[in-house]
Amino acid sequence: MKWGNVNTNDMEDEIKKLKKSLLDQKAIDRRANAFVGINEDIKRWGTFLPLLGELKDPSMEVEDGRHWKKLKDIVK
Repeated sequence: MKWGNVNTNDMEDEIKKLKKSLLDQKAIDRRANAFVGINEDIKRWGTFLPLLGELKDPSMEVEDGRHWKKLKDIVK
């Protein structure tokens, strides 16, 4: 699937559900490596998805391509 076809809003909703489900677990040691790792992954996705949504915004598609050029220069 091309990233342009990804529905970031649906994915953000799913990430919120996963985070809530994880935090609602009563019998989990929150210091455990598994909990910490999963929680960190969820946080990273929660940061990444809104950024991906912004890249898909039509304002990024200007005739001179300056937005994409600047982004390419930043990330090399």
